[in-house]
Amino acid sequence: MEPPILLTGIGVNEDAWGFILIGCFISLILLGIILSQAFTYSQNCEKDRLWQKWFVGIVVVLDAASSALAMAWMYQLFIDGWGSSTDFVDTNFLLAGDPMLDGIISCMVQLFFAWRIHIIARRPWLTVLIVFCAFASFCGAFGAGIAILWVKKFSAFDTLLPVACAWQVSTMVCDIAITVAITYHLRRHKGGIQATDRMLDRIIQLTLQNGLLTALASLMDLVLYLSTPKPFHVAFTFLMPKLYANTVLSSLNARKGLLTLSNAVVESQSETETMPGQQSRRTPELFVEIHQMTDTDSTRRNTTPFTIILTTASVPVSYNADSDTANDFDVLMPMVESALLRTRCCT
Repeated sequence: MEPPILLTGIGVNEDAWGFILIGCFISLILLGIILSQAFTYSQNCEKDRLWQKWFVGIVVVLDAASSALAMAWMYQLFIDGWGSSTDFVDTNFLLAGDPMLDGIISCMVQLFFAWRIHIIARRPWLTVLIVFCAFASFCGAFGAGIAILWVKKFSAFDTLLPVACAWQVSTMVCDIAITVAITYHLRRHKGGIQATDRMLDRIIQLTLQNGLLTALASLMDLVLYLSTPKPFHVAFTFLMPKLYANTVLSSLNARKGLLTLSNAVVESQSETETMPGQQSRRTPELFVEIHQMTDTDSTRRNTTPFTIILTTASVPVSYNADSDTANDFDVLMPMVESALLRTRCCT
C-alpha cells in the first residue's frame, strides 16, 4: 500500500476531507428537498409560461448533475483511490465541473429574479446592476473551473485568488442587491390593508431567508478559501447549487399560499376596536375585480387588454396589462399590490 503523503499540509488524513464528505452528504439531502419541491411545482404550474417550466426543469437537472459529479468525485477519492494519495493531491474534471455548474445555476436564478425586480420596480439601473453581477459571477465560476484543471494541484489553489474573489464577491453583491431591492420595494408599499400587508410580510420573509442564505454560503466559501490552504471551501461549493435551486422553487411554490390573498376577488374588511360606550366602526370593504376583454381578431390575441379595477368607497383605480402577462402571478401580483396600497380607504 502506498503511504499517504503530505503536500503543503494537505494529506489523506487531513480533516478537510471529512468536512468535504459531510458537505457532500448534506448536498444530497438538499437534493431530495429540491426534487420534492420540483414535484410540488409540477402539480401547480399549469398556468405558468412554457419558458418558465423549462427554466425550472433545467435548474433541477443541472442541480442533479452537480450532485452526480460530487458523488463521482467522492467515489474516486474513497473507493477507487483507496490506499493511494495521488487523488488527494491532484485535481480533476469532476472537481472542476462543480463550480461551473454552480455558476450556471446561480446565474440563471439571479437573472430570473432580475426579471421579477424589473417588472416590480421598473428601475433600469437596478436591473443592469443585477444582470452585470450575475454574468460576472458566471464568468468567475467558469474561470475557477478552468483554473482548477490548469493548476492540477490542490497546493496551487492559492494562485486562483483573483478568479475566486471575483466569483464569490460578485455572487454576494448580486444576492444582496436582489434581497434589498425586493424587500425595499415591498416594504415601501405597505399601507395598512391587513390582508395585503400579511402577504407582503410573507414575501419579504421568504426573500430575506433565501437571499441572505445564498450570500452567507458564498461568504463562508470565500472566508475558508482565504483563511486556510486546505480545501475546506469545496464543501460549500457542493451546497451552493442546492441553495439557489431551492430559492427559486420555494419562491414559485409559495404562490399557492399567497394566491388566497390575491385571487380574482379579494375582499378586505377591518373593524376598529370599540371603546366602552361607543359604537363599533367599520371601514369600507375593498373589492378587487379582474375583468378580461376578449378580442376576436386573431392577429391581436397577444395584446388583449387585461384590466384590474379596484374600488373602495367611491375611489376607482385601474391598471392595464397585456394578456400575455394575465396568467403570470409574478407579474400580476405586484400590480395588484401597488393598486391596493395606493388606494386609500375612507375612515
